[in-house]
Amino acid sequence: MKNLLRATAILLLIMVSGAMAASLVHSTDAQKVATTLKKLGYKVTLQSNGAGLPQIRIEDEGGRVFYLYMFDDDKRRAGYEGLQLLVSADPGGDVPADAINYWNQMHRYAKVYLDDSGAVCLESDLDLEMGVVLESALKEFVSKFLENLDAYELELIGK
Repeated sequence: MKNLLRATAILLLIMVSGAMAASLVHSTDAQKVATTLKKLGYKVTLQSNGAGLPQIRIEDEGGRVFYLYMFDDDKRRAGYEGLQLLVSADPGGDVPADAINYWNQMHRYAKVYLDDSGAVCLESDLDLEMGVVLESALKEFVSKFLENLDAYELELIGK
């Protein structure tokens, strides 16, 4: 009886780990990401950037707009392995480099920088290559980005 229970437990673990591995994605496409974000409650518009690569315009329930860009980090694998959330704003004046550096020291999961036009950008990346469950990864990714967006607007942009 003890051996039967052990064998059943091992079989169950194998089945569960197989099911979990089957739900992991290591790359994705823009349509899957857009569909998943809609399912999570965001208004999304699938677009393409100037280089013809997909980008997704995302609007949260408060009306804030930000973008998700996709990167093909592994040419041997179909799809996109890198996702990036980005928003930029003109703060209406200079933001000192020490304020940006301090913000980057105090906040995790995102970085802030000045782009070529002087806009203050907030950016966060998600690497899919190690394998993620897409819906839960996107839910957490966007949630952390929105937390950082709140701090970015309050501390650097002045909203």
